[in-house]
Amino acid sequence: MRRALLIAAAVLGLADPARAATPAPAVADDPGPDAFPHAPGWFLPVGIELGGSTAIDGRDGRGGFLVGAELTLGYLFGTAWAGAFTDARWVTGAGVGRVAAGLEAGWFVFGAELAYTAELGGAEPVHGVRFGAVVTLGLAGVAARWCHGVAGAGAGDDVEVVLLLKWPLPLE
Repeated sequence: MRRALLIAAAVLGLADPARAATPAPAVADDPGPDAFPHAPGWFLPVGIELGGSTAIDGRDGRGGFLVGAELTLGYLFGTAWAGAFTDARWVTGAGVGRVAAGLEAGWFVFGAELAYTAELGGAEPVHGVRFGAVVTLGLAGVAARWCHGVAGAGAGDDVEVVLLLKWPLPLE
């Protein structure tokens, strides 16, 4: 079975048959600081958001598909992380754009965010706050957010659920 997998991997270009015959080098007990050059440190994750939004307070025409972009400046402390972010999203059903800027922090794969948010493109701008929970797994994550408009003609409560696809660019 192992031989068949190696042949298949070699045909697909995923493995080098000559390397398969040589034993792997011994692993050191302490890999040293150069083994993980990007942790801990500063990162600039940049990516896209895809998801949906809906009003939870009975306002009609507020939901729809959303697409946007996000930029974060974050620091990785081993298993913990913290940073500041900004994003911009377009909500198709409501025909409005939303922007946000805030702080996020987390441990391992779980995180939370708090942000100022504004909705633009309606009768008048809506300003508010956004609270969110994030689960991130490397390059992809899922966020559930509650947006609470506190000022403006369309102020109310909206919920967003988004898929985050981000590429972390190291800054060191």
